[in-house]
Amino acid sequence: MARVKLFMNGVVKNILNASLTKQGERAIDQLKIMLPQNVSVEMNDRILWIQDFMDLGNLSAIYNFQASVKDESGNLNHGTATDIVVGTDDWNGYSAIFNGTTTKVTIPDDNSIDLSGEFHIYIWAKWTATASGSLFSRSPLKINVNATTAGDVKVILNTDTITSSTAGYNDGNFHLVEIKRNASNLVTLSIDNISKGTVTSTVDLSASTSYEVGHESTAGYFNGEISRLRIYKGDTLSSDDSTKIFTQRNPRSTLKFGGYVTKIEDILSQKDVIAHSFGKILGELEVRATVYDDKSPEYIVEDLITNNTSFTFTGAGVASGLTMTRYTADGKLIDILRDLATLVSHTFYTTGSEEFFFVPKSFVETTLQFTHGVNVEVNASGFDDTEIVNDLTVLGENKRYDTEQLFNGTGSQTEFVLTFNATSTKVSIGGTEKDPEEDYEIDSLGRLLTFTTAPASGSNNIKVEYEYELPLYFRGTRQSSITAYGTHAKRLNMPWINNRADGVRFIQSYLNRYKDITEKIMINFGYHFNGVEENDVVQVINTVKEINGDFMVKTIKWKYPEHSTVIEVGEYYFGYFESDKQIVQKLHDLEGAITANKIIRLYESPEEVFVLNDIVIQIVSENFTESLSITQTPNIYDMARATWGSSSYGSKRAGVNTGSVYTSG
Repeated sequence: MARVKLFMNGVVKNILNASLTKQGERAIDQLKIMLPQNVSVEMNDRILWIQDFMDLGNLSAIYNFQASVKDESGNLNHGTATDIVVGTDDWNGYSAIFNGTTTKVTIPDDNSIDLSGEFHIYIWAKWTATASGSLFSRSPLKINVNATTAGDVKVILNTDTITSSTAGYNDGNFHLVEIKRNASNLVTLSIDNISKGTVTSTVDLSASTSYEVGHESTAGYFNGEISRLRIYKGDTLSSDDSTKIFTQRNPRSTLKFGGYVTKIEDILSQKDVIAHSFGKILGELEVRATVYDDKSPEYIVEDLITNNTSFTFTGAGVASGLTMTRYTADGKLIDILRDLATLVSHTFYTTGSEEFFFVPKSFVETTLQFTHGVNVEVNASGFDDTEIVNDLTVLGENKRYDTEQLFNGTGSQTEFVLTFNATSTKVSIGGTEKDPEEDYEIDSLGRLLTFTTAPASGSNNIKVEYEYELPLYFRGTRQSSITAYGTHAKRLNMPWINNRADGVRFIQSYLNRYKDITEKIMINFGYHFNGVEENDVVQVINTVKEINGDFMVKTIKWKYPEHSTVIEVGEYYFGYFESDKQIVQKLHDLEGAITANKIIRLYESPEEVFVLNDIVIQIVSENFTESLSITQTPNIYDMARATWGSSSYGSKRAGVNTGSVYTSG
């Protein structure tokens, strides 16, 4: 049974072994493949990696509806959505909400989903409406709900019909609707893995019209939610397979990887290939001086992605509500995205379907429990302080200032040191303005004024009027983190920060995110486990190591043909990729450290210095200070997504309430 499939430039290829590492927030996933020597491969070949808990042999199309109507089977039969709204499914993911009046998904006709022979269709759907509507149709095939009685399911193939013997499926719970036709033309309707009737039908389903999800001309529009649609052509799955689809955790993604070949090693017996995900382009693109006025971070990100990449932008979740007076996007695209994501507590990721998601940073509470010696091996644990930051300095936009300095002439001194780096000057001696090309020179970087001829003696007879630039300077610390772990300082150049509010907000968000060290744990599965995604919160138990808590999934690695899964939870491991990322970031910071006049910011005059969790001494300028207290309202993320109120809150699984809570404050 083939539960993995490799597409290269749209063609399925044989593989010897493979290892896929999903990096989550780090944006760049990596696929290592060993190919037979006779398989042709070139640099920049397009790669898709399909992986499922079911046999992929006859999978024609699969729509997981994770804020998308893309086909994840590798056949690229992508749907077109009309008025789709994002809901939630039963596996900590999304669903598609159909409004009963205009909402539908149109799937183009293609030979890969020809249902003229054997076929097998699975639809996870829920509804409470009583009006008739269609889950799936292409005449003469129709799968309708509320057709005869409220809450029933009816299959129509011209005059051949099957109606569920029981109604009441409109109870607001997800139900698995299953229809198949075998080699004997026996059509079976099952709901929740229970047969509801059969009919023998030889109706020709080879029509060349489009498929519709959520609509059919006679039955009307479906009013409810659909979370998964699977279509198999040319065969039917076994009853055991149907049971697995009904009882097991349905993966949120089937297309696990999409990207391009970046390295080939041609060995005598095989070819070793490395491919990096489509997200790699984010670290390669440069954006230059794109200015946005009065725009939200979400708008800016969408515009940058749409105009600079081939990704389809998706922004699911509640909008931040923030409007930026002026923002200049300049530098590496991935660094710009990271800055904006940090500002509004969002995260971003790319998919194998070339989609870019920019969504609120959240914890996906699951019921998954991994216990050492029961269903997994928890064979490594430790701590890593690589990414901790508790002392952050931020240099913002360059501000231009005017000043005046007076010097005493001696009759012999020709060199005078300015206080700041002058960008434009007006020099006079005894009230007479001097020519900058004939009478003096300015070394802006060295802050040095040099006269061709020494000015005559006099008290304050040399006047220098000039402009200079200094960046907004902010510094924030987390004393509790410093006390616990020591000082971990970092400096960032953020030229888009042009006011106090944005500077304070950014530092708060950044330190909230990176101030703590958390435990990292390696979990080994002896099989392909597809039901977990990055950012999932899972419970990990190892009584020997005294581990019993909730951890976030950071990295996932799948191997073939071993069919093994390894996940890392907690902190990221600091490896080669992280080192490379740090180098790129330092280069970006260096680029951002150049002023409009190409003068390096060597002199920093603090605009303000503050401690986020204490009384603050704020240096606003050289002339005065003020004391203020920053009141911070934390965002509380209950891992069960429950409403924080009088009732208990925290991590809930199988009736257990740990009281665990994540807070931004």
